[in-house]
Amino acid sequence: MYVCNCNGISERMVQTALNDGATTWTQVHEYFDFSPCCGKCCTEITDAITLNNRHASAARSSSQSVFKPPLLANEF
Repeated sequence: MYVCNCNGISERMVQTALNDGATTWTQVHEYFDFSPCCGKCCTEITDAITLNNRHASAARSSSQSVFKPPLLANEF
């Protein structure tokens, strides 16, 4: 689905830009050599950035757990 109709940026394209390091609405546009036009996509792209940051933060915190996984019965 298109997020930015002016430049033809899709949800998948936004995710690609975020995966490659874009952290702002304008950086998503710059990643594809586009310029923001009307601004209607600002909220949706910013929401995607926020959600992406939450997922990344949750992944980091779960991989850095201070607790060891429980032992299985055959590991005693």
